[in-house]
Amino acid sequence: MTFTKYLVLWVVFSVTSGVNAGESENSTDNTTHLGVEEVRVNVKGLACPFCAYNIEKRVKTLDGVDRKAPFNVSLERGVASFTWKPSVPFGPTVVNKQVKRAGFTPGTIDVTVSGQLSFKRSQTHGEQGQIVLHLPMTHQNVAISASKRADRAESYALLLGKAKRLQKDSAFALRIRATVLQEKRSWRVKLESWEPLFYGARVVIDVETFACERCATGVMRSLMELGGVIHVEADHEKNHAVVWTSAAKPDRVSLKKTVVDAGFKVTQVEVVPKDTGSQGR
Repeated sequence: MTFTKYLVLWVVFSVTSGVNAGESENSTDNTTHLGVEEVRVNVKGLACPFCAYNIEKRVKTLDGVDRKAPFNVSLERGVASFTWKPSVPFGPTVVNKQVKRAGFTPGTIDVTVSGQLSFKRSQTHGEQGQIVLHLPMTHQNVAISASKRADRAESYALLLGKAKRLQKDSAFALRIRATVLQEKRSWRVKLESWEPLFYGARVVIDVETFACERCATGVMRSLMELGGVIHVEADHEKNHAVVWTSAAKPDRVSLKKTVVDAGFKVTQVEVVPKDTGSQGR
């Protein structure tokens, strides 16, 4: 069976302008509805329940907001989160405008969006090339670049390798978290992490401590050498590594031993089965 290459993108918008939020035709794809689904807006100045009410009232005037879904405001974290209709193209500008009209200052915006993954060679990047994400809903191309953090750069290197090996008929579906910057009419995406959507199980390995980014990077490389491992993400700030395996029942003993052999004390190994109803979330 032939699949289109899809990527689900976790992005942080830090832009001052965006695409217009108008109606658009729905995707005919049966597995991934192309468009923004979830939105989290960082808002400065939230202090009381009336502030939360005002933000919700203003933002809900947007056509793209799903008014039947929950609208949550965290006064402590200064975040408003809501569901966006995938059929409506998303633009950060329209959201920022409503936040300002409510009397607050908008910060970064996190969204979940899907697109098509490809690899592009250019004179600027040479043989290294560039990962490109096409967003069918808005007809925009997003160039993905590497972060300066060592563990993030390792994650980018793994994604770049997969992108280079893609064929036209390849099945490639995943979700990534990235920082997005808008430069005139183009977007530049700085990758933070990514995860596959099709896998057998996800294993969370808690370690006593990662002293630095390179500690996490070393563990990622060691775990990737094991058979049946699809991808690994390690976070030195959260002190854990997440492993995606092809098997529904992975070998926890081997995974733990690999981390211990790398010089770290493992405090817990938790296997999370694939939830087929959530596309890997």
